[in-house]
Amino acid sequence: MNKQTYTPWGPAHHSTPYGNGGIVFHSTSSHGGFFLDPAFNKIFQEALPTFQPFGGRTFWYEEDCDALAVVVVFADLFEPVTVANAIRGVRSFARPGSSYPAHWKDVAAFVDRTPMLLEIEKREKSRTGDMWETLRGYPRRGSRFHDRRRD
Repeated sequence: MNKQTYTPWGPAHHSTPYGNGGIVFHSTSSHGGFFLDPAFNKIFQEALPTFQPFGGRTFWYEEDCDALAVVVVFADLFEPVTVANAIRGVRSFARPGSSYPAHWKDVAAFVDRTPMLLEIEKREKSRTGDMWETLRGYPRRGSRFHDRRRD
C-alpha cells in the first residue's frame, strides 16, 4: 500500500522524483509543484537567498512560476530543452517593467553567472532562431517536465 502524499494543493495524484528523490514534482487534481528535501532546499536557498516561493511555503515551489527557479538551480537533473524553457521564463519575469516580484532579477543574475546555463541558452537560441523570443518560457498546465532522472 502506497502512503498518500499531501501537498499545499491537495493530495498528490502523481509524483516524479529527481536527484535521488531529494526533489519530487507532485501533481494534484488542481495544481502541483516541487518539494525539496532539507538538503536540496539548503542548496536552493544558498543559490537564491532572496527567493520567496509564491505561497511562502518552505520546501514547496509551485509549478507555474517557482518551478522555473528550481529547474535553473538544479539544471543538471533536467533535459536541456526544459532548462532553456525555464531560462526563457526567468528572463520574461525579470524584464524591466515586469509585475513579477523583484527576486526574479536575482534568478536572472544567477543564470548570467552560471556558464552551463548560458551555454544551454546559447544552444537553444541557435536551434530555435527567431522563435526563441516568442516561445513561452514555462511548461503549459498539465505538461510534464522533461527530466534526466540521474538517480
